[in-house]
Amino acid sequence: MAIKKKTIIITSVVVVLLVSLVSVISLSNTTNPIPIKIKDIHKASVEGKYSTFLETNKDLLSNQDYEKVYNAAEFSGVETFHLHEQDGLNSAYLQEDKKLSLDVNVERKGLYQIDLSYYLLSGEYGSNEISISINNKIQYEESRQISLEERWSDKGQIGQDRYGNDNLPEQEKYKGKIDFTITDSSRLYDQGLYFLLQQGDNQIDISSIQGDLDLVSLKLVQKQELADYSSYYHNEEVEKQVLKVMEAEQYQSKNSSNIQAGTSNDSAVTPYSLNRNKLNIIGSGNFNEAGNRVNYQVEVEKAGYYYLTFKVLQTEKNTTVYRTLYVNGKVPFKEAYNIPFSYAKSWQNVTVSSLEGNPFAIYLNQGINELSLQVNSSLMATVSEKLNKLASEINNLGLQITRITGNSTDKEIDWEIDEYFTDIHETFDRWISELEEIIDYINNVNGFSGKSYITSDLNSALSNLKKLAQDVNKIPSRLTLLSSGSSCASQFISGQIANVLKSTLTIDKFYVHSKDAKLPKPRANFVKNGWNKTKKLFNSFFDENYKIDRKSKAVKVWVARSRQYCNVLQKLVDNDFTAKTGIKVDIELLTSESKILLANAANQQPDVATGISTWIPNEYGMRGAVYDLRNFADYSDVIKEYNNEQLIPLVYDDHLYGIPETENFYVLFYRKDILDSLSLNVPNTWNDVIDMLPVLERYGMQFYIPLSSSSSSKSYDSTAPFIWQNGGVIFNEETLTSGIDNENTIQGLQFMTNLYREYSLPYQISNFFNYFRYGDMPVGIADYGTYLQLLNAAPEISGLWGISVVPGTENGGEIKRYMSGAQQSTMIFDKSDKKEEAWEYVKWWSSKDTQLAYSQMMINTYGKRYMWNTANQEAFKDLPWDKEDKQVILEQWSYLKEVAKAPGSYIIEREISNIYNSVVFNDANLRSTVSDSVIKMNKEIRRKMIEFGYMDSYGNVIKQYHYPNSETIQEWRNS
Repeated sequence: MAIKKKTIIITSVVVVLLVSLVSVISLSNTTNPIPIKIKDIHKASVEGKYSTFLETNKDLLSNQDYEKVYNAAEFSGVETFHLHEQDGLNSAYLQEDKKLSLDVNVERKGLYQIDLSYYLLSGEYGSNEISISINNKIQYEESRQISLEERWSDKGQIGQDRYGNDNLPEQEKYKGKIDFTITDSSRLYDQGLYFLLQQGDNQIDISSIQGDLDLVSLKLVQKQELADYSSYYHNEEVEKQVLKVMEAEQYQSKNSSNIQAGTSNDSAVTPYSLNRNKLNIIGSGNFNEAGNRVNYQVEVEKAGYYYLTFKVLQTEKNTTVYRTLYVNGKVPFKEAYNIPFSYAKSWQNVTVSSLEGNPFAIYLNQGINELSLQVNSSLMATVSEKLNKLASEINNLGLQITRITGNSTDKEIDWEIDEYFTDIHETFDRWISELEEIIDYINNVNGFSGKSYITSDLNSALSNLKKLAQDVNKIPSRLTLLSSGSSCASQFISGQIANVLKSTLTIDKFYVHSKDAKLPKPRANFVKNGWNKTKKLFNSFFDENYKIDRKSKAVKVWVARSRQYCNVLQKLVDNDFTAKTGIKVDIELLTSESKILLANAANQQPDVATGISTWIPNEYGMRGAVYDLRNFADYSDVIKEYNNEQLIPLVYDDHLYGIPETENFYVLFYRKDILDSLSLNVPNTWNDVIDMLPVLERYGMQFYIPLSSSSSSKSYDSTAPFIWQNGGVIFNEETLTSGIDNENTIQGLQFMTNLYREYSLPYQISNFFNYFRYGDMPVGIADYGTYLQLLNAAPEISGLWGISVVPGTENGGEIKRYMSGAQQSTMIFDKSDKKEEAWEYVKWWSSKDTQLAYSQMMINTYGKRYMWNTANQEAFKDLPWDKEDKQVILEQWSYLKEVAKAPGSYIIEREISNIYNSVVFNDANLRSTVSDSVIKMNKEIRRKMIEFGYMDSYGNVIKQYHYPNSETIQEWRNS
């Protein structure tokens, strides 16, 4: 065995060396970008958007310096003034859902920028959004909601966990005064937004959409165009051989809690460790959103012009990303708005330079200077807008053709599409021309002759459109090329709308240096790189990071989550649980849930598994692999903090095999702005939904439900709610058979399928988030994942959307809104020899105080993207989430209803999905399809009931199966 292991190690070393050699050879062939000359692109004419407003009023732009400051006392509508002791500044209090007004007088009509000075009063992770109207009018959509600038810093220094790996410090929000030039929430207009003021008196209204703030002042600004580099530079070179090295992860502050230091194991990166994870880079997937900015403090001994070089990794093939450079809070010259960083296969030193590659010298004052780098996606703002418009128009055409043809794809039918759409040829010509222009522009911005990932997809869309344009009358049978399926033109285009704005760049360090300074090479040489990889590979055979020591007396916990969650959990366990109880706990990452079964069979299982899907405790419990928690005397005290229905999926025949950890939730998402513009109310019942569908369709919009997900297999999450809401049943408890032939169940299935057959809901939607974000589906039912996406990845509609309880079915004066929500859980293995200690850990982990502490640590460390959706309802009530959203989620939780598991119940889920597909897509009769399915279901259920000893081979019930329900759990709680 030892010889075999030695052979494996030697072979691995040889492979590593060969790979390193190949890497060096391939890196030497890195493609250089061609000279970049960015051309203009025709603006997208979209009514109500800022780009259209600016294009219409561009003649009113002034090149004169003008500014006038209005202090807090000059605002009207102020209920409270605050004096801030640290600054001695007076401010006007602006409460959420309130408005402050300011009367201003300007000598000439023109476009003005607005600068605000304010203190943010919202909670640590509450965001602030305002709207601005001029003379009682919203001038463009982007001013309807504006995200105010925040500042963040780290608490303390980078720490280490028990294994010596770096841990991110917690973050804190800046409480001082912030000066901010009003810009769009997406940060696509790098120089800020302009507002049109008439000559003479004007009224500016500032309304708080979300969060409270203290407004110190408002400044109206017109300014001359920023000077170019030739006017900025005055040839005052600093003395020779100056070189200051700054680590990128050691920033002073940032403007988003999502910006985090990251880890790279590349030996070219510093600081570097063979055996431990070091926080040594910034930008690895969390510093790529437009407007993201990090600030550094750099001290120089002598004032003068210095060069600035960044050691970066930009591996998006054939692309160039851009950053804006700020020096002491200002962009020093015009060219500094768009500093290019082009693709290369490995680390490179990039000196701040022009588009043509000419280095810029940057003037720094003696002493401490602030250098800031901001993600700039402004060059792609118009591209994103045009792609969004194209995708919307293509989808609308597809919907209209589907209405005409009844979704028939029969190639034998001759359709005269050009008679229904007389301008269809001109429409396709325009789409093709616009897409060609977009592709050419993107290639120009990137500066490479080869295709990028984005242009590859857009070229595929272009190819589809050209094929369809050749014979438009064949479009009904070729909708998969236009707007249906994963390879249609619409999907190719809409899939890149967000991607064109992404701007990924990883930074290891940067240098402030004189022109003649010799910079360190960005890459490790072949020998060093190969040797380090070899040592790392060798050490991996003995690395104890998150590996269970079988001889350890600690409780062993497997966590089916990413390393970030494990890092914080281990820290919390060591500092709280172990400190209080003396019980040691080892946390190990579980990379795949499939390992649980294998580990248990090999007697290598842990004591506890957490973060696992809720079906696992039930499935493994019925086979004797999981311990029944009802054996613990105080189990009833633990389950009292949960909704009864949350425990249903974890119960098997009167046994409790797990505790809920996180809870999903389905709610109704709606666009406030769009529903208001269409004079539509948020639907309360399914009848309300049906009533609003014609209005939505009239404007090329639709309603979304989870059944329209792209998967052909429909889970209980998307089908069971229609059964529950109509009073149906899924399983006959007494006869141990399927219950879907129950009349109420059939009624629910009938309505579910009629939504598609009679009311034309879209069959498949691959990404509701994108359709909602861009307004094509302004209302729909979705889950926690969509909620998280909208909070963190759609700043342009922040404040313009809301959530409500899902529409329900009215019955006897009560509206039934039943939805499921089971997500992840925690269980104890039956083979564990530390069941009591494991139970102490489970009780601690599931408790309200621990769940709150863990949630706060995750957000403080990693930002809002790591909001923790705890299943503990008492803890959930105190989470730092939006209070109105929490109320909606808690109300929807009161309608939580889960499908209980039974031997063979998987066949019911599968057959309900088959019924849906047969009726909707094959026009099958519902009742006859149900009858056929019931036979299949009962046959399989009977087979499993015999296997688990509940029936004999003749179908006689030997022992009764206890099918769990909410009343069962309530009895346990009261025991």
